[in-house]
Amino acid sequence: MQTFTHSAPTPRARQIAVAMTLKGRFLTLAGIAALALMPVPALAFNINTQTGETAGNPAGQALEEVEITANDIGQSFVVNWALPGSGSRADLTASAEFTIVELTSNSLVLDVTLTNQTSSSFQAAIMSLGLAVNTTLSNVTLASAGGTFSSITPNPTQNFPGGFKNINACIFAANTCSGGAIFNGLQSGGNGDSFRVTLSGSFASSVTLASFPIKFQTEAGSYELAGSFGAASSTTLITESSSSEESVETTSVSQTQTTETVTSETVVSQTTTTTTTEFSETVAQTILQQVSQQSNISISELRILEVSRQTWSDGCLGLGQPGTACTQALVEGYWVTVASRQDVFVYRTNSVGSLVVIDQVRTQEYRSKRPRRRKVKLSRRVHQSVLQKIAETYQVDVSSLRVSKVKRKHWRNDCLGLPAGPGRGRACGRGKVKGYMIVVTSGQDSWVCRSDRRGTYVVVDEQATQLRRRQKQNRSSRQVVRYTDVSRSHWAWEYIQELSSLNILAGYPDGDYRPDQQVNRGELAAIVSRAFEYSQIRESVSFTDISTNYWGYNAAQAAYQLGFLETLTGNAFQPQASLTRAAALLAIANGLEIPNMTGGAAQSLLSNYSGLATSGEVQQLLASLIQEGIFVSYPNGNQLNLDQPITRAEVAVLIYQALASLGSVESIPSDFTGGTVAEDEVEIVDDDLLDDFDDLEDIEG
Repeated sequence: MQTFTHSAPTPRARQIAVAMTLKGRFLTLAGIAALALMPVPALAFNINTQTGETAGNPAGQALEEVEITANDIGQSFVVNWALPGSGSRADLTASAEFTIVELTSNSLVLDVTLTNQTSSSFQAAIMSLGLAVNTTLSNVTLASAGGTFSSITPNPTQNFPGGFKNINACIFAANTCSGGAIFNGLQSGGNGDSFRVTLSGSFASSVTLASFPIKFQTEAGSYELAGSFGAASSTTLITESSSSEESVETTSVSQTQTTETVTSETVVSQTTTTTTTEFSETVAQTILQQVSQQSNISISELRILEVSRQTWSDGCLGLGQPGTACTQALVEGYWVTVASRQDVFVYRTNSVGSLVVIDQVRTQEYRSKRPRRRKVKLSRRVHQSVLQKIAETYQVDVSSLRVSKVKRKHWRNDCLGLPAGPGRGRACGRGKVKGYMIVVTSGQDSWVCRSDRRGTYVVVDEQATQLRRRQKQNRSSRQVVRYTDVSRSHWAWEYIQELSSLNILAGYPDGDYRPDQQVNRGELAAIVSRAFEYSQIRESVSFTDISTNYWGYNAAQAAYQLGFLETLTGNAFQPQASLTRAAALLAIANGLEIPNMTGGAAQSLLSNYSGLATSGEVQQLLASLIQEGIFVSYPNGNQLNLDQPITRAEVAVLIYQALASLGSVESIPSDFTGGTVAEDEVEIVDDDLLDDFDDLEDIEG
């Protein structure tokens, strides 16, 4: 057995160690900056390599162990897991920080923070985590469960999948330590979970933890990895980076004239940043509890849309009635807009949320801005085909299924816009296909489906389904990504928050999001390549101004092949070129292949807005985007200002709304995207009663 003391490396040593693991890959400055956020092992832990001991799937992984004494209480060590990708599988990477909370003669308490650093472009869920303890345990418990890892059990056989032996305790996300449904595990893309483990037994002056096996479940199979104390898992922090005009330092990229800059899109995991905002999570939860009690709506169905700080004239928050005794002192507080699935409310509160009063006048004003409710007609044949597809594929009782959302679509090919592959059943023809996007629910579960017009071909959009479920899980666990410069009162806070928690957007190493910073073509390419799974419409191209070594090369190719962004003069991509609102809208419309609205209907819809600065087919396309809710009119609700540069906050809104149009996320009502959104009314009709498919949905007054 080889023994060594694992000391915390200096920042410079840590950078060198990670650079060595990259085997020649270019390390961006933002990647180096991000490493400063990574936890490092504490001093004086004895880390042992168990000579000759191996396990895992794939087999032959070396096993390591850590010795803990009472002197280590309050200290932390980090365990990493890494398996290089091959064939149909991406790199699998994860890390966990273990903090020693308590060690007595009969109890060891550990705080664990586990992060799945596998790229968000590949679905790989961590299902379970094991611990080998060098003593017999009398009990194992979760003193506090995580949002995903919520069950722990003693391991009676002391075995773990992949050949791991003597594993005393196992913490798991779903079913058992041996498996579970992939969507129930800790998802890839920088998602994290924290929990506290209590191990009870007879401990001497020290205790040894070993092996640290975890189980990855992927679309390509399952893998059991042994933990190590190296730094290899940090490599995932430098994938799919993007560029920024604001540079800290530049480094030349070989064979190009492009320079690297510290960017937001480099840092995939931003949950380590913390800040104290003017509207705290404690206040938010207090207000939601009060609203839930007053409205008789479950707190899980409520979310805060907008917050603005106010100073009220008296102790009744300016809403006192005749005969009501109100203190005359000024009261600091907020105007808070809260939405449920079906309705929206505006409340006045004090600064701590202990006094919450509905503002009836402002509530009615807000509701009056709501667009008229759409009645969407759905073919009975399509309705039955979609429900039957889900019932057969997922073993669900068809009577429990309900269609909750429908949108008519013009899919780009007969694969209904999705890439060809396993389960799709065909190679993709290029002709456009009319059809539907349909969201189906059953209790807490939901599925996003695509169908042709007649229901002869139905596909479950797995990426959209997983995004929608992850969003629901994040909301249920109240997961919040905190940025130092975006508080709840920011007009785009919820859009930024939702996409950040889904790892589609990211902040900067200093904890900022920089919502007012302009976005360039390289940054937009990085974002759309993570947000959308669509079939390619064209082959790759040789860019004349960026090489394959450029940090954003893959994202640029993806954005081009999917149809979101075009090349410019001479096949140049120009990643640093800025974008206007109009250019960003056009990119989304092209990528999603949204058809133009007819002339008369387009003019009628656009008459509500100013600042168009465009005409003809572009106006018709813009009208289609507005009809879909994919636009932004900040700071004035009826001014589009298409020629002004687009900001990071505005891009968050556009990308979110585009995902909502595909069913990937729930719609968010906002004054700057057309007001509040009522759930569509779905009417099931026979085919011969279906309107011409090219017509707009019926609108109710």
